[in-house]
Amino acid sequence: MDRDNMERRRHPRYPARILTEVLCGQHRIQAESEDISLGGALIRSAESIRENEFTLSLYLADQSFHPVEIKGAVTHTRDDHTVGVRFVDPSPSAQKALLSYIISLTDGTPQRRRLIKKLIGGR
Repeated sequence: MDRDNMERRRHPRYPARILTEVLCGQHRIQAESEDISLGGALIRSAESIRENEFTLSLYLADQSFHPVEIKGAVTHTRDDHTVGVRFVDPSPSAQKALLSYIISLTDGTPQRRRLIKKLIGGR
């Protein structure tokens, strides 16, 4: 990704392989994330995702039996099976689950302290 795109991102992305289901109407598509942030993810699916908006079920490592449900919107398409997704109005519980998961990915990084502060309510 070039420097201009990085500067435009509100949330840094972290490499993460997360089992994901994409729900388009009644059709479920198996997928996996390549990376994740508080604002979205890069998703690789077994089938083409033809809808612009859908619901994602993210099976985060610490919540594997209860997926985090988040509405998503396609921001860009890399190829037929890989899409950039922006999370649309995630619930407070989904935001907290995402933040906790991302904190687990940042062990030993400078971002960890800032993310923990955000989790406990500081800005």
